Amino acid sequence: MYSRPLRLGGEQHEEPRTQARAPAHHHRGHDDEIAKPPLIKAYLLALSKAVKMKALRKPHAYVAGDMGYGGWIHWATSGAHFYSYPAEHTHPTNPPLFTVDAYTCKPFSARKSVAFTRRYLKARHLEWKEIEI
Repeated sequence: MYSRPLRLGGEQHEEPRTQARAPAHHHRGHDDEIAKPPLIKAYLLALSKAVKMKALRKPHAYVAGDMGYGGWIHWATSGAHFYSYPAEHTHPTNPPLFTVDAYTCKPFSARKSVAFTRRYLKARHLEWKEIEI
């Protein structure tokens, strides 16, 4: 079986944000705000379209107590997970942190998904790693 995990992690942008240009038209919030369920769901759906993955269901997002938020989307050829953490759980002087894990049995461009994520979430710092199995 072909599988290509991709892990992304980054810090949310410092500058003020504007309304998202995503199909759901959710607000991205301000620099001191963590990515919340409406943004997580909009991002996962937009990521699916950006990398041409067929979503089997709408994205799901949830509250993870004081640890932040999480979400996932099920693709016909695997899926993606999103987690966001408040600054106090990463480092008090840093902005909130997010991570994205995408697993797929269908080839896709890791670089395209990284570029999309950087733009969509306005990440000021992004690290990523593609793992081929």
